[in-house]
Amino acid sequence: MATFTISSDAAGTSTVNVSTTVAYGDRGEHIDLTTVGGTGIHGPATKIWWDARISLSPNGTNAVGSDHTFTALSHLHRPR
Repeated sequence: MATFTISSDAAGTSTVNVSTTVAYGDRGEHIDLTTVGGTGIHGPATKIWWDARISLSPNGTNAVGSDHTFTALSHLHRPR
């Protein structure tokens, strides 16, 4: 088993394919495995990265016990 970590600085889609050769037996037998093409056991892994942010305004200083009203703005970008 292998573990992979991927990351992205931008919204979008990442596709990961893996190939390996597995040796077995005592006569040098092996099998090639991949996530791509006709010998694929499973298809590629995909990861969709979203871009999200939250902003609060306005900043301010108020006396203890006084109300302060601010606006929260959220933005979500889901890639197509």
